[in-house]
Amino acid sequence: QIPTQKEVDDALKNLKDIKDKILKNYVTSPKDLQDEVDKSKNGDDDTRDGLFENTPEFKNADAKKGEDGKSDNADMAAYKTDLETAKKLLDAFDRTTGKVKD
Repeated sequence: QIPTQKEVDDALKNLKDIKDKILKNYVTSPKDLQDEVDKSKNGDDDTRDGLFENTPEFKNADAKKGEDGKSDNADMAAYKTDLETAKKLLDAFDRTTGKVKD
């Protein structure tokens, strides 16, 4: 049986609607993550003002070493790990456009 124009139009509308829903609800936006990473120091020669690593709280946490007296405490180790993870995730995106790199 040949479909009617109404069936074709309904199918087209349904397909467009679900595509729009998927595009809206399953978007990946790195902007907030990039903004948060930008608040952290990017290498030893990064001398920008207002960086997280320049806060008294960070310096206090960094000064408190682990149980062996040499290694990072759990909070500092977690911070460094989480920052590196965030940077690796952001490597997949173009910083200017926020779109996935080719």
